[in-house]
Amino acid sequence: MTTAFEPRPHTGLAPREPEPHGPGTPGPLRPGVRGSVLIVSEHPDPDAAMRHAMAWITAFEDDCGLVLDADGTELYAVGLAGELGASLRRSPGVAEDGTPTDTSEFVDAILTGGVWRLREPDARAWSTAYRAAILGAAPHAVCTVWDVLPLPAA
Repeated sequence: MTTAFEPRPHTGLAPREPEPHGPGTPGPLRPGVRGSVLIVSEHPDPDAAMRHAMAWITAFEDDCGLVLDADGTELYAVGLAGELGASLRRSPGVAEDGTPTDTSEFVDAILTGGVWRLREPDARAWSTAYRAAILGAAPHAVCTVWDVLPLPAA
């Protein structure tokens, strides 16, 4: 039993991020068609952020519901959320015809804070989720985009 004078076991500790895991479903990914995954890592150390991203993309490969070509999974882009956010803030977000003006159309899955989101059929809603992932991250957060290639069905 903890008394008022004993420290609580978890007082002052940051919440723990869940162990890396995949989404459990392929979402919009289709066999034989290349896709992309955005991973936002809030670790302040860039090397730790890259290790974090690599652990999560490995978990994605293991648990996306499809067999991925391990040699076809590769890092496509890296950027800081602060810099990417500045670019997003300059763009209008949605064109006059209602289509997103960001690169969300090329991203099929997003990981932020240990939670996976898969592309939504509504392009505007997906653009909003994409923008929120980047704009809601700390400026030092490392954003990585990974190309993935689901193998065709045998």
